Amino acid sequence: MTDVQGRILGFIVDWHAGRGFSPTVREISRGFGWKTTANVHQHLERMERDGLVTRQPGMARTLRVTPAGAQQLEELRQEATT
Repeated sequence: MTDVQGRILGFIVDWHAGRGFSPTVREISRGFGWKTTANVHQHLERMERDGLVTRQPGMARTLRVTPAGAQQLEELRQEATT
């Protein structure tokens, strides 16, 4: 997992925790200050292949962090505090 992918995972988890639903691709893009959603789509596709997130094609707000993704995020956050 890249640094950016770790930050995206954290964004998704924090967004969901604060609002009770998942962010859209556009909301993730805005959260990172990106002008287009292409970067987000590329990262999410890779993260799906790697088993870190799941989503339903064609449906908004179905983005979910998998248990494996949550575990990797937790490890990243622990490393950041040490």
